Amino acid sequence: MAAIQPILKRFSFLIVSNAFFSVDTFFFLSGFLTCFSFLRLIERQNGKITAFFILKFYLHRFWRLTPAYLIAFMISLFLSPYMGNGPLFPDEGFESPECKSQWWANVLYINNFYKADNFCFGISWFLANDFQFHIFAPLILIPLGLNKIFLAIGISIGLLATNVLLIVLNLYYKHIEAAQFGQNFKEFFMDYYIIPWFRMAPYIIGILYGYTVMVFKKRPIKISKFLNIIFWMITLLFTSVTVFGLYPDALGENPLARETRILYQSLSKLAWSIAVGYIIFSCVVISTDGIVNSILSWPIWVPLSRINYSAFLIHIMIIMTFNTTQEHLLHLQDLNMAFYFLAELVFTYSFAYLFNLFFEQPFVAIEKFLFKF
Repeated sequence: MAAIQPILKRFSFLIVSNAFFSVDTFFFLSGFLTCFSFLRLIERQNGKITAFFILKFYLHRFWRLTPAYLIAFMISLFLSPYMGNGPLFPDEGFESPECKSQWWANVLYINNFYKADNFCFGISWFLANDFQFHIFAPLILIPLGLNKIFLAIGISIGLLATNVLLIVLNLYYKHIEAAQFGQNFKEFFMDYYIIPWFRMAPYIIGILYGYTVMVFKKRPIKISKFLNIIFWMITLLFTSVTVFGLYPDALGENPLARETRILYQSLSKLAWSIAVGYIIFSCVVISTDGIVNSILSWPIWVPLSRINYSAFLIHIMIIMTFNTTQEHLLHLQDLNMAFYFLAELVFTYSFAYLFNLFFEQPFVAIEKFLFKF
């Protein structure tokens, strides 16, 4: 642990140690794309929203996520004991024996509530939250689809205000606001990190940005170059403060005041989502020839995006296999970590291609076939 401390105290290392906002980016994108696809489908139906339409909305999400997710979970549950050996490798594999009797909670996407202290398939809390957001998304999406814009905005503001208030109360009374660099991270994870009403802000902001981009793609607006630069500077400020704002806590010498930590935890995800949203809005609506948009439009992202979900499902097994089969200590040096990261990235996407081919795409094809009728 003594060797790790100097690395944790580096200002630049907060990009890694405080990378939790990558998850919020995925929540934002989920809300953004859900809104985009929902409104496009409504357009095809001439603005009609029926009970069958909403039922298909839920069934599509369940079918899109669950088969590949369940297969990956079963692989981790039953086959991980045979994935390696060594002094650190768990005899029972990567899942506890109790997971064999509570797998159904994962399938129903309630595993972040049911026996969360015995968590199964570590990354599954994200899918549980995402599906729970999807269940309540029509509260905002239906008013948007019916052009009840002020109603949708009012519901969104109400949910966001509730989100901030609940975070403040939860952290204040449970004293877990400093857990990211403290000793009570387990309580932070169980009582805050995996609970949907504490994580919903990025998803809601994503929905609102999805609607905004869709509207202004049809009715383009002109924003002066100067004003766009100002908005980009605000975006950079928001992302910098959210990622590096906890540096005093990481340093450990002059930690932040408790009130400041609570303020940070309650508003940081909101600020990050607004910043990510403006990056998308600027690239898609305002300036399509900028360097950021050019990078995000590289053709290489297209094939990778098609196997991203498979990569997400199996990456934890790749990392766990590598880490637990080591027979010697790892040297925490920048160059070593870079090589480890690149190797695991290549292995993850290589296996993700195969997983996608055999276990994800067949179910996508089945859904397309069934929904023809």
